[in-house]
Amino acid sequence: PEENAPIIIAGDMNSSASHSSNRGFDYLTNNMPEPEDETEVKEENPMPFTDARDYLVENGKLPYGERGIVGTSVGSGNNPYRLRQDKYRYDHILFRNCEVSGYTTYRKTYTVAADPSKTEWYPSDHLPLSVYVVLP
Repeated sequence: PEENAPIIIAGDMNSSASHSSNRGFDYLTNNMPEPEDETEVKEENPMPFTDARDYLVENGKLPYGERGIVGTSVGSGNNPYRLRQDKYRYDHILFRNCEVSGYTTYRKTYTVAADPSKTEWYPSDHLPLSVYVVLP
């Protein structure tokens, strides 16, 4: 693609940003750890991506409700405790050469029609995310 073209990557990274084995995410966001010894070279991504949620938090543009529950659950548990911990955010929307102005997680739950008193179910094992993108 053209060097200045807007690019958006969205997906399940299968590991949180803080997880030590998430080298792909670290490379995309230019957050590679320092080499453990002098023989290793730190790889730099010449055109890094920015995590949409992190960008909005750092710039004070994320609504309070989205700061309280940060993203997705881990695996298929949909555990409300984990929804409130950033270290369990496995799904990300990354961007480059554009701006994001909003971020939303969709937390709608459903009951089983046969027995509405049963536990509520999420539509998926991860919460859907969306961002509002401003193209140049």
